[in-house]
Amino acid sequence: MIKTLQSKNFSIGIAFMKTEALQAVVVGGIIFSLTVSNISIMAIIIASVGVLLISNLKFSNSSKILTNLKSSSTLYGLFGGFCFSITGFNIKIATTNLSALGFNKINAGIITLMWIIFLQNILFALVKSFQKRLIVDFKKIVNIENKKSFLKASFYSFFGSIAWFCAYSFGEVILVKTLGQIELVFALLVSHFMFKERHNFKEIIGIFLILLGILVVINYN
Repeated sequence: MIKTLQSKNFSIGIAFMKTEALQAVVVGGIIFSLTVSNISIMAIIIASVGVLLISNLKFSNSSKILTNLKSSSTLYGLFGGFCFSITGFNIKIATTNLSALGFNKINAGIITLMWIIFLQNILFALVKSFQKRLIVDFKKIVNIENKKSFLKASFYSFFGSIAWFCAYSFGEVILVKTLGQIELVFALLVSHFMFKERHNFKEIIGIFLILLGILVVINYN
């Protein structure tokens, strides 16, 4: 995900990363032998098309499409989506095992999240120690100028992660990922009402398709 954000056309990479719901269908079927109803697959495809529509992909120029598909941004995005798909299924397995030990589903989701955060911090410290940048980067974080925005982002991200993990604990990974695409709709609404950004017809159609896919998933599952 970091490499995607650092790439030249990161918005395209992020769009392809958001196809993780579609990738989860393939991953779930091949690796975890899971099956999804035909109507759910159609809903996931519809929502994924909506995701691509609200990205910066240009569909009018075939050569431009091929260039986008071959770019490092696309490859990083697809690989990131694949990794997130694998992660989602493993989170589901972890929360299911914790539930079998007597934890309720919410606590199982929170415990799994805390364990993953702990492991990520250990790995981060090891990598930075190997690079001999642990102290330097830690000082940069401590001395960051806009601490208020940093703390707000951390706060909302943490509770957003709790919501994701609890959702995995309660529901099927593929369907949770499809429903989670609503965040793109919220992002566009926030950008419109808070930052006064204007959105084109293609983005509006994309929002409609995402909402349609989500409604189908809700009604038929």
